[in-house]
Amino acid sequence: MCEQAILAEQFDEYIWVNEMSAVKPFDTGELECVPDTYPFGT
Repeated sequence: MCEQAILAEQFDEYIWVNEMSAVKPFDTGELECVPDTYPFGT
């Protein structure tokens, strides 16, 4: 049995995006009194 995906029956609404761009990273900085490996190591 082959089922079809019908967007109007599965979702309330959907968005079609024709343009994309790369994600820009946040500026990061070092915090005083916090180890450089926080929270992943010691």
